[in-house]
Amino acid sequence: MKFLIFTLTSWDEAPRARHQVTRELLKLGHEVYFVEKNSTGFPRISFKQEENLTLVKTRFFPGYRIRFRMPIINGLYQFWLFKRLKSRLGDLFVISFDFTTHKLTRFFSDTV
Repeated sequence: MKFLIFTLTSWDEAPRARHQVTRELLKLGHEVYFVEKNSTGFPRISFKQEENLTLVKTRFFPGYRIRFRMPIINGLYQFWLFKRLKSRLGDLFVISFDFTTHKLTRFFSDTV
C-alpha cells in the first residue's frame, strides 16, 4: 500500500509521532511519501527517494509559518500541492499531522 504523510515538519527534525508512524509503515513494507514543510521560493515540488521512503519537498512563495496562519494562502497552497500529488501519485492513503488541511478530502478519499 502507498501512504502519504502530510506534516508541518521536516524529516531531519527531532523524531516526533509523524516520524514514528512513518518508520513503522516502512517496517511493514509499505511505500511512504513524507511531505515536509514548505520552504520559501517559486512554487515547485521535488522528490528524494530512499528505498520505500520518498521525501517530498515543496517550495511556495510564503514560508510555512506565514502560510498556515493565512487561510486564503494556505488554501491556494493545498489546492496547488494536492492537485499535483494526486495527478503524479494517484490515490493514496493519507495521514495528516497538519490541522489546517481542509482541502485534503477534496483530492484523496482515504484520509486520517
